[in-house]
Amino acid sequence: MGERIPDGVADAATRESMIAVWERLCADPQLAGLPFKVETTFEGKIIMSPANLRHSSLQGEIVGLLHSLVRESGAGGRVMSECPVVTDDGVKVADVAWLSPAQADAFADKAAAPEAPQVCIEIKSPSNSKKEMDLKRALYFAAGAKEVWICDEEGTLTFWNLGGRIKRSKVFPLFPGLVSFS
Repeated sequence: MGERIPDGVADAATRESMIAVWERLCADPQLAGLPFKVETTFEGKIIMSPANLRHSSLQGEIVGLLHSLVRESGAGGRVMSECPVVTDDGVKVADVAWLSPAQADAFADKAAAPEAPQVCIEIKSPSNSKKEMDLKRALYFAAGAKEVWICDEEGTLTFWNLGGRIKRSKVFPLFPGLVSFS
């Protein structure tokens, strides 16, 4: 992540500018085949993060489990992987996200979610620092997330809401605290 830590909420013009940069990146054929997750900073700089197979496996397991819980609970909405979210520090890409039914409808034609999905999930990679994960969590909350989940490299999840760390998700209380990827 860049050195700049946002000091407040980006105004509408800044958010529109970040979305315009993101739309150009999404349309750039040179970036289409990269084996990296691409994000941007507040200034529009590109950040690329390589993914490994463990990260991919955990992501797939979380998507599958969350999708099943959404279906069983009747919560509706949409489970997504690699969900771009406009934050006060550029567009960040949540590894997994759950959008409420209203968000799924409102964001259907957007290049990036203009506000954070209700649940944003980050899977820690070896290249991620604690500081980076803490900053992303803060950015998702500032953008409107109800919960942020962090999955470590062993599959253990920690759940957070605006009040701090919670024992389990309040949105999806049946989601397990450990995800198996073997």
